[in-house]
Amino acid sequence: MNINPLTNLSIIIPLAQNENAWASLLEDFKELPTEAEIILVGSNAPPPLLDSFSINKGFQIRWVLAHQGRSSQLNQGAQAAKNKFLWFLHADSRITHKNIKSLAHALSQHENALYYFNLKFLPDGPKLMILNQIGANLRTHIFGLPYGDQGFCLSQETFNKLGGFVENIKTGEDYLLVRKAKQLQIKLKCTNTYIYTSARKYKQQGWLKTSLKHIGFSCKQAMLRWFKIYASSQ
Repeated sequence: MNINPLTNLSIIIPLAQNENAWASLLEDFKELPTEAEIILVGSNAPPPLLDSFSINKGFQIRWVLAHQGRSSQLNQGAQAAKNKFLWFLHADSRITHKNIKSLAHALSQHENALYYFNLKFLPDGPKLMILNQIGANLRTHIFGLPYGDQGFCLSQETFNKLGGFVENIKTGEDYLLVRKAKQLQIKLKCTNTYIYTSARKYKQQGWLKTSLKHIGFSCKQAMLRWFKIYASSQ
């Protein structure tokens, strides 16, 4: 009898201060086996609704205290995890039945890869977000650069080989993890289903300003990669 790998899954969700989107995300976990655990990581006291949410929904939910900063919170969550597989999700993500089904299938086929999902934006931002969505998925499949909002999932063993997330940076910890995976020849595999993420920051900070910021970072990383390939061929 095949064992569902999701019975050995730890979901790690870092929370920024005053973040409240986690409750909606947790509603999406109804189809997960009861053995799966959910680890919320934050720098403050746990949200008041956490205990009642855990009791009413029947989830295994734990709160882990960590320093501010996404990298630190992700690493602390991984360290606290009890299960074999780690699924890193942003608090403002939303998942579907297809995500859960595709992840279970993927982990049962090849458990030593770094898995990710294709990306779609929730309708809580500017209408032009369709362009960002197309760009993100092109970046992922052409340059092999998925980002953290695409729901990385990997085994504890693989995560430890990668050395976890780099903590002495303000942003880009997801890119550095992917780059390290490539250096160690750890396969990057897409589940071929779409995960949803919020576009609220594009609405709050301005679509053009935020888009240019992300495009600039992606172009910089792509140029560094091509320069490295060119240098190694000389």
